[in-house]
Amino acid sequence: MSQHLEALAAIATASVEPGALAGGQALLVLQQGLRLRDVHICRVEEPDGRRHIQRLDGRSTDGLCTLPGPRGQQSLSEVRSEEGWVAGFMIRNPPGQAVLHLVFDRRPGADDLSAGVVAAALFGRMLPTTGDGVVHDDPVTGLPGRALLERHLLDAFARADHSVSLILADVNGLKTINDRFGHRAGDRLLHRVAGILADVAGGLGPEAVAARIGGDEFAIAAVGVSVQDVEAATARIDAAAADLGDGTGLARGYARLAGDAPGSRSPSVAVHGLLALADAQLYVNKSSHPGRAIPTKAPAEPVRTTQSLLAQLDIELRADQTVEKRLVHAAELIAEEANAAAWWLSRQVGDAVVDIACGKTRERPLHWDEPEHPVVLEPKAYRLDDFSATRLALAGATFDATLTDGPEAERAILAYFGYRSVIGAGGTDDTGSGWLIEIYGDFLTENLSGWGANLLAAVDAALVRAR
Repeated sequence: MSQHLEALAAIATASVEPGALAGGQALLVLQQGLRLRDVHICRVEEPDGRRHIQRLDGRSTDGLCTLPGPRGQQSLSEVRSEEGWVAGFMIRNPPGQAVLHLVFDRRPGADDLSAGVVAAALFGRMLPTTGDGVVHDDPVTGLPGRALLERHLLDAFARADHSVSLILADVNGLKTINDRFGHRAGDRLLHRVAGILADVAGGLGPEAVAARIGGDEFAIAAVGVSVQDVEAATARIDAAAADLGDGTGLARGYARLAGDAPGSRSPSVAVHGLLALADAQLYVNKSSHPGRAIPTKAPAEPVRTTQSLLAQLDIELRADQTVEKRLVHAAELIAEEANAAAWWLSRQVGDAVVDIACGKTRERPLHWDEPEHPVVLEPKAYRLDDFSATRLALAGATFDATLTDGPEAERAILAYFGYRSVIGAGGTDDTGSGWLIEIYGDFLTENLSGWGANLLAAVDAALVRAR
């Protein structure tokens, strides 16, 4: 029992970031102390009821939690599963929203189960909440925290009748202030920034919310406001930042998504996409600040000439292949050459586009930046009215986009699927049907814009050989 007590004591003093259900550090301490095969927390995110599994490395991943829940108020459910002996313990803060799962190599004893009950109680105390599970306001600034901001965004997208805008702001120089003048001076700076953003949010209407979402990170969410209103708000932030003092300032970025934006899969996916778009714009703004430049890679350039790729296609495309198979081969070739993450092939049907085939170039995605919703074929058709760049591409043109540049609908798709850049090219076959290939890049790919001419040439080659 002594090892259990040592583990529980360590968890009680573990440093867990405010607003996190339980950090990887605390879970790791519990795993080692109780000699567990695995340990994780399964929680339900409101209002859409999506389930997340929080694991030892601190990541929260989507997925159905197949392990058992506690039968009683405090748990003591224990069952044999493929993973081992599993005991589930209700984390009572927030009530009914989280379960701590301990996976043993052997059947847990009484000491193990008692330690699980205490651990669940400790994890519950790590998340300061009100009765309904909403995180308290930040004690330094008085602003709401990240959980409330995300819930506000989820509610806004669930209505699907207004655009939703998000401004992200990052305080420059906070660490320097803390190091030179102490954390009280840093807290005063944060309080001033909070006042600026709260005032700006007040000018964006009653549904606007300002929040502190991290150590030096803030956000403003607004519903149903125009682009002009958001740009005026960022101008006010820029003007106020100039008065914060030497060595400090605010970098900021913003993004907007319609409640029913093309490609949106659910309110939670829309929130993820909006955060990705705004964060990309914030990154660009930070890189433009003197003395705070962030190195960025230039657009990826083809390592082979167009003529070389076409020569390869001319050899590999067979006369007996269908149009679809030829285009799939072209998509695979360009995606592999460009070090892309994935490709899509679509076909025009009337005034819509339907996904026909897709694939991933990498066998295993990046663990630290795996797209939340990888490429999946959807049975629905996409209206060309929602994708002006696609309409032009089907007529034999190209388009490209990144999270910060390009057609808004294409940038939204990138954000929803977790990619960083896209190129598209199309054409028509001998029946007059339009076809489109899209190549998607991730962090390993960087910008794909330099590959547009190669992709268009590959599409033309595949369609010509099909005639």
